[in-house]
Amino acid sequence: MEDHTAEQLAQSLLDFLSESGIDIKDCRGQSYDNASNMSGKYTGLQARIKEINKDSTSNIPILKRLSDTKWSARADATKALLCGFMTIKQVLEDIFNNVDQKAECRNKAYGLVSTMNKLETGIMTITWNGILERLQATSASLQSSDQDLNTGYALYESLYGYIQAMRSTFSDIEARAKDLTNCEEYQQQSSRRIKRNTKYDHFSGSTTFDDGFVENQTHGQRFEVQVFIVIIDNVLSALTKRMKAYHRITSVFEVFRQLKFLTTKAILEKSSNMVSAYEDDLENSLGGELVQFAELLKTDVSIVIDSKKQEPLEQQFYKFLVNNSLGSCFPNLEIALRIYLSLMITNCSGERSFSTLKRIKIELRNTMGQERLNHLTLLNIEHDLLQEVDIESIISKFAHIKSRKVYLYGFVLFNTLNLRT
Repeated sequence: MEDHTAEQLAQSLLDFLSESGIDIKDCRGQSYDNASNMSGKYTGLQARIKEINKDSTSNIPILKRLSDTKWSARADATKALLCGFMTIKQVLEDIFNNVDQKAECRNKAYGLVSTMNKLETGIMTITWNGILERLQATSASLQSSDQDLNTGYALYESLYGYIQAMRSTFSDIEARAKDLTNCEEYQQQSSRRIKRNTKYDHFSGSTTFDDGFVENQTHGQRFEVQVFIVIIDNVLSALTKRMKAYHRITSVFEVFRQLKFLTTKAILEKSSNMVSAYEDDLENSLGGELVQFAELLKTDVSIVIDSKKQEPLEQQFYKFLVNNSLGSCFPNLEIALRIYLSLMITNCSGERSFSTLKRIKIELRNTMGQERLNHLTLLNIEHDLLQEVDIESIISKFAHIKSRKVYLYGFVLFNTLNLRT
């Protein structure tokens, strides 16, 4: 690839799909990271693909701006700090009191101990542990290979409700932080507050912000408003942005989950929305197919479909159509289910390929060709499947193909007999 512009990326993607025999017109969704050359609305790769195929509109951004590292790394770090808070602080104090240690090391230990003794540190540790623990668990569930869009959206909604509920828990977190740090006062209480010089202000009197609202607040209330609530609101804002992307897609296919409980009129209205979203793939007869399929679900034939199963309901519908050879009876429904089941939930697996590439193409392999690099990358990404492969049989087959030895016993024996005669 010559450069990383959106134009070059789009051309590389189209060339790859063409070589693989995949029609870009069959694309029904896109998912990129937040780089402008990828997800830009006007000139990014997303926009260029939309110009070719307008049905590829379901771009789901990923939750990554709040953290410079993986969620699991941040969650594990805050959990380790919270669980071993007293032990870590004791070790740092021992390092500081050890005269055999270097002065630089002792000073760093003293600075860390001083930070851990602050009430603000305890509050931030407990707060971020509560947030990151749930974010990491939700992210892991979204990356599951058998996850579907509706469940993913429900997870986002539940996560939003959890973070929203944290807004009213500051007093509880503050009490836990006091027990954790053995500190009852905020740092602002033990330091002198510098007042702003208003001598040259263009108006007389005191400002409402400095002398009114803030002066009447306690240090705990000030920390809650200026730090704690800000953190909560930033996380909620990021989640809201992602939820809108998921809702835009799931609202088109919500009729599948509600099919057993909707009236005929409601089914026809929701099917009309689906046809409008995928007018090149679906026909107006989808509404009639859904109404008939809803009646079919009430019969004994569909006893294999159970909403209590762990398998997504849409996947059960599709298997029911295929196993009973009903695709010809419900052609548009079968296409709609295939579109829904093929939409991606997250692009984390694609993101990991870039990290894998950096571990494979190192300075010792800088002359590696593109074909071999692709093969090694694929082997590394699919290492779970590779562990199940019988390596011995592959080595034997490879040795048999590449072997240059020729079985000459019969040929030599035949020539020897001819010479004797």
